[in-house]
Amino acid sequence: MRDSDRLSLVILAITAAGVLVLGAWWWVANTPERPASTAPAPVASSWAPADAVGPSVTRVEGGTVAVRTLAATPGGRYLLQHVCFGPGSLTITVQGAEGGTQLHEVDCEGSFDEFELTAAGDNIQVALERPDGDGGQVSVQLVPGP
Repeated sequence: MRDSDRLSLVILAITAAGVLVLGAWWWVANTPERPASTAPAPVASSWAPADAVGPSVTRVEGGTVAVRTLAATPGGRYLLQHVCFGPGSLTITVQGAEGGTQLHEVDCEGSFDEFELTAAGDNIQVALERPDGDGGQVSVQLVPGP
């Protein structure tokens, strides 16, 4: 291999590395900023007691968190079904499921949806938040899964 070929390869390798470094820097610099974790304190809930598993409807105002604790069987498979009415989105945070805390964000267009989870202990805690600042009706229920 000639010296000029080697020099060309070195220049090409350095240029490629520089492009990768600049691309990574640009990617990090243009990542949308996430707001500081200033989760509002949970509000008193008008939902059913902890042993209820059936559907319940409540109004969740923007900037507040409604929390519901549902009785579960460790290792039990469930479907968490939900529907939300009103403008904006709904953030659903589930604790007490296998795999750790789950975070789901869904549109509040009145469409029914569900997701599967497996209980890690005796309770599953569901926190609902309307981050857009708009209030709306929310219904959730925990049903035995497949």
